Amino acid sequence: MIKIDPAVELPDDNIKLSSLQEKLNAALVTASEHIDVPPICFEIMDGDLSSEIGTLGNISLFIGKAKQGKTFAVSMALAAANTGDWLMNKIKVKLPQDKRTVILFDTEQSKYHVQRVVKRIGKLSGTFEPENLITYGLRGYGANECLELVEYAIYNTENLGFIVIDGIRDLVTSINDEDQASGISSKLLKWSQDLNIHIINVLHMNKGDTNARGHLGTELTNKSESVISIGKDPDNKEQILVSPEYCRNREFEQFAFKIDDFGIPYIVDIEALSKAPKKALTPIDIDEKTHELVLDSVFKIKSEYKYADLQSQVKDYFMRYGIKFGDNKAREFITFYQNDLWVEIITPEKGYSFYRRLKKDLVQIVPLNASKYVNDDINTLEKDAPF
Repeated sequence: MIKIDPAVELPDDNIKLSSLQEKLNAALVTASEHIDVPPICFEIMDGDLSSEIGTLGNISLFIGKAKQGKTFAVSMALAAANTGDWLMNKIKVKLPQDKRTVILFDTEQSKYHVQRVVKRIGKLSGTFEPENLITYGLRGYGANECLELVEYAIYNTENLGFIVIDGIRDLVTSINDEDQASGISSKLLKWSQDLNIHIINVLHMNKGDTNARGHLGTELTNKSESVISIGKDPDNKEQILVSPEYCRNREFEQFAFKIDDFGIPYIVDIEALSKAPKKALTPIDIDEKTHELVLDSVFKIKSEYKYADLQSQVKDYFMRYGIKFGDNKAREFITFYQNDLWVEIITPEKGYSFYRRLKKDLVQIVPLNASKYVNDDINTLEKDAPF
């Protein structure tokens, strides 16, 4: 037990000795005390191993230049939190059953663009409205109001386990004010510890280098469990690189993602895109399980499709699984499904022919990292989605 000399003058006459002693005893760490290992809640798959990125009771930091893909990376993390499973075999956010609620605070974008982020998270996780996600668009509020709103929401949301503050800079009036930087960092650490939650903060890099901006960036870098940078590949502007900058645990290998024509991110292989030529995609290049997952997803929406609608859906869902091709290739896939009895064509006496799934039982959508099958023949269209 730590004892304090009563003769020592206290910093505040109103603070009692017992209060100080209680706080010091609570902060005491000994070798004999049993301390539970913090539960891992955020992982990134790296080959056959997973890298521990975040644990409950800690904070982490996403950094990057403006309009370089940070919000897309946030979308993938939140989609993983919504499913509670591996997203595209790369990202996993697994929360305890009593901590399944997730909050996104966006301080920079309009409500319209924030809603697009929510819809993107839904598409990534296979649902229209992510059921455990609460989203707030705080643009238009001052720094003090933002801070009050965030703190109130954090302490008054049930079953909270995971938070993203996309625009932590807007919770202070100056990123170079040392007192404010220290103050907001202390609050983040207190929130995460008090409620045993994980908080991801998103902050811009300096314009002249790759460090997080200002004194705030320095403080958050020092206090974060992991610091991850997101930015466009200088050798291939269509792909966005995700890199470990500082990690308390094992660092993951840098990986990349691209944005499809519908504004949805998908994981890609860096070397395959930038160096290795790829052969033309055929249906037999893709494993049977992936075909089954895609078709089950398509026919979960509707039980019957006209040809053009089925062609469009096959393209769309393969794109979500990181496999991109055009109309001609989609027709080849439909022919393959007919020949292999995955689907059947029904031709009624009157009306249009339609396609129906032969397999009856549906499986859960589990996105796969099938990016090595991306077809080079298809030109990526300009994306109409905010970075």
